[in-house]
Amino acid sequence: MEWAWSSKPASALREQQRLRKIQAFFKGLEITFLDDITPYHIEKFKFKLNEGKLSKATVNRYLQILRGLFYKAIEWEVYHKANPLRKVRFYKEVSPSEALTDAQVKKVMQAAREISDNPHSPLQRAFYDICALA
Repeated sequence: MEWAWSSKPASALREQQRLRKIQAFFKGLEITFLDDITPYHIEKFKFKLNEGKLSKATVNRYLQILRGLFYKAIEWEVYHKANPLRKVRFYKEVSPSEALTDAQVKKVMQAAREISDNPHSPLQRAFYDICALA
């Protein structure tokens, strides 16, 4: 954790805040031991986060922290069950696609032209035209 604070303090702070929120949730359920946490409790936590209008990506970050905690506890042999997050589905995250810049388009078209100019198949001969239509 020291490394995180010295190299990425903003990220470390954010993770610490998330960890506090996780602890508060489970304390509110009167759960004090890892052994008492089930996939059902994790789903309740996920639902609670969704009520707060957090993005799916942010909810996934909370779940990743929890999953990491359980795997670390298993590794340290202080938790002897299967990780309850194995049965919890994370949200699918859709990354926004970015358009190519004019310079990138130019490079792609130049490469397509080179392929079409020295084809090894009929498809490669038409490659530039196919790219131009795309």
